[in-house]
Amino acid sequence: MGPSVFFICSLLVAWPSVHNEPRLEDALSELDRSLLLKESISLERESRIDSLRQGLLYAESSLEKYHLCDVIFDEYYKWNADSAYSYAHRKASIANETGDLHLIMDSAGDLARRYIISGMYHEALYSLQAVDSSAVLSSENKGEWDDLLYEIYHGLVIVTTDKVLCDEYREKEAFYLDRCRKTLSSDMMAYYTVHAKQLILEGRFDEAINIVNDRLAKSDLSFSDLAVLNYWLASAYLAKGDKSNALLHYAVCSKYDILTTNREYVSLAMAARLCYERGDLRRAYNYIIRNYSDVVLVDAKLRQNQISSNLPIIVKAYEKREAQFRLKLMLFSISLIILLFLLAFAMKMLRRNYRRLKEANHIKNVYLGEFMAMFADHINSLEKYRSSLRVTAKQQDFDALLQELRSDDFIDAEWDYLMDKFDKTFLGLFPNFISQLNALLKPDKQVGIGLPEGTMTNQLRVYALIRMGVTKSSRIAKFLRLSSSTIYNSRVTLHNSAINKKEDIELRLMKLGN
Repeated sequence: MGPSVFFICSLLVAWPSVHNEPRLEDALSELDRSLLLKESISLERESRIDSLRQGLLYAESSLEKYHLCDVIFDEYYKWNADSAYSYAHRKASIANETGDLHLIMDSAGDLARRYIISGMYHEALYSLQAVDSSAVLSSENKGEWDDLLYEIYHGLVIVTTDKVLCDEYREKEAFYLDRCRKTLSSDMMAYYTVHAKQLILEGRFDEAINIVNDRLAKSDLSFSDLAVLNYWLASAYLAKGDKSNALLHYAVCSKYDILTTNREYVSLAMAARLCYERGDLRRAYNYIIRNYSDVVLVDAKLRQNQISSNLPIIVKAYEKREAQFRLKLMLFSISLIILLFLLAFAMKMLRRNYRRLKEANHIKNVYLGEFMAMFADHINSLEKYRSSLRVTAKQQDFDALLQELRSDDFIDAEWDYLMDKFDKTFLGLFPNFISQLNALLKPDKQVGIGLPEGTMTNQLRVYALIRMGVTKSSRIAKFLRLSSSTIYNSRVTLHNSAINKKEDIELRLMKLGN
């Protein structure tokens, strides 16, 4: 919908005084609601296209087939590139079979329009040049043909890096734009868009606004018409420096683009840029991500280039704000995460050992009592830790706060407490575990000899967890904060140290204390 120069303008003009904030907020709210209708609108379009395809199967005459292909092409034109190309070529094939110059010209124009969207300007030019020039000159749609040529040369001006060629293309761009103005009548939509383009390029912004408003005042407008007119109205306001009205009309344009399931558009990204400048990062991020994903799906190269220059700026700003927000929540979430982790671990342990605990009620009571006491102590520790962080935060000593959050002292202390509690609880339930384990091992492979009462090494804890039914090495590694290779080596050592039947050693280990 127009030259990329307006995207650059949004970076250069300061926000003026705003008098239409209620209208602007209403327009943005309507746009937000429209974005939520994406799936239902898409399903409606697909259903409509399926009906047209069914009709095409039963079409008899070439003219009827051409008409149906034309309608299906219009549905796919700014929605699905592959399907649009398929029906554009099908239209061209039917037109060539009939020899009807009107149909040939129409199909060539549609194919060129689709090429322009994909940035295939030379292919678009070739499609138009393949049509008999005398047919073009005598056609009542000559103004639309000139508009296509303007769009082609406008695109070539943007993408061409050769200055000599670029100057040639710019001359032709101006030539066809001027010719469009002379050939279009006021009862055609292109009349208003072409004149608006020219007036904006000439710096006659108020005249551009007036001519578009004149057409908007009429009632015979489709959603597509409303989208196009509001786009050029927004572009005129933006070029004039009135960003508030520009955002208002880009929002209205985007709403109608979405309601017509148009994916080849840039209005939502323009609204995103202006929302970014206003500090509305949530909307800016949502708008530009949606717009970019749509233009990628429809293979709209020019739109991708227009949007991509602003995409990283908005995404970076949004992610920075989100990071700051996450930092504020970290003080509360870290305690909750640790607690949930421990509770989840405890629940898994309890479920895994439920059958054994059911057979020995005294073991269940001991486990529950010890773990409840551990959790109570841990919750108290978390509360004290949170209180200390809150005090530091209130003092706005963020360096100290970050230092505390980066420190592993609290976590290490809690893990040491958990391991000590685990050792005492386990050995309280299975006081002869170490001696019974050594009875399964070779004399020169004994473990845990000379340890203080109520303590175990990490190797013994691995075997203790296997005794409790925790057999997956990954879970043992997570519980003991050890590497998987360490757990693997401990289990290999156990197998190699067994007196008899190395493959049965873990099964015998799980029966110790029964």
